Amino acid sequence: MMRKKSSAQKTIRDIRRATRRHYSAEEKPALYWQACVVKTP
Repeated sequence: MMRKKSSAQKTIRDIRRATRRHYSAEEKPALYWQACVVKTP
């Protein structure tokens, strides 16, 4: 059985959704490769 989310949790989730960074199609591959370089020793 799932509990109903509190209004505070819903508000925080809505704020995070609204302020989430949206990356363009050109930025996504660059971010992927940058993450791969950082993870590689």
